[in-house]
Amino acid sequence: MNNEDLTEILRSWDEVPRSMQVRIVTADDGRPLLQRRIEMGVVQMELSGRPDGARPYGLESILEAFRTRGPSPQLSDADLAEALSEARQYLHRALALASLAEIDAAGRDAAHAREVLSIGIGSRRDPDARAAASIRAQAIVLWVRAEVARAMRDHGSSRAIDAIDQGLIDLGEALGGDPGTAAALQGAPELLRALRASLVLKLPSSQREEMRRRLEAAIQVENFELAAILRDELRLMGP
Repeated sequence: MNNEDLTEILRSWDEVPRSMQVRIVTADDGRPLLQRRIEMGVVQMELSGRPDGARPYGLESILEAFRTRGPSPQLSDADLAEALSEARQYLHRALALASLAEIDAAGRDAAHAREVLSIGIGSRRDPDARAAASIRAQAIVLWVRAEVARAMRDHGSSRAIDAIDQGLIDLGEALGGDPGTAAALQGAPELLRALRASLVLKLPSSQREEMRRRLEAAIQVENFELAAILRDELRLMGP
């Protein structure tokens, strides 16, 4: 077969509409690769580093390049376009990994997508900034889901609830300043709140006092968003 012709690969791997079809294959040099079947072909990604295998500016990622500029770099239009491209890649791989139940790796990639779009956007309200907020919100939700799965596997529902609380705060930062973006992704906070509510019911009653202490501490530092979340959790736990 001509190595540039994908016909046999596509024939041997039928595409199933509205499904996530993912597999891990081995390259000629022995490294593992991630492949996803899509309607008109196959997307292939590296399993480590950038999904496309690129090394922007000689570094592992655009995120690493931004970090070399200091704690709060300001992004140009070109910078933001690069950040968007990289975030889409990492989010795409995170979704594929999640479908394979690769929780830790999916959480890693979702965190990368979230972080690369949290840098330097500030109060921008242009279309690229709105697209960044949308992808960042999707990455936050996926990161929370991965963290919840990992917490339930390793620690229990209390740690999982902490991850959801952080995710809700991050979503508020990503969506709160732009009504258009917030309206488009209104379901994201509700999804996380529903997940939190289901986990709160699993908490032992002995943790009520811990919840009260966290609520008082949140109020003292004027973190009213977290305080509202904790207050809702206490109500759900009942008398």
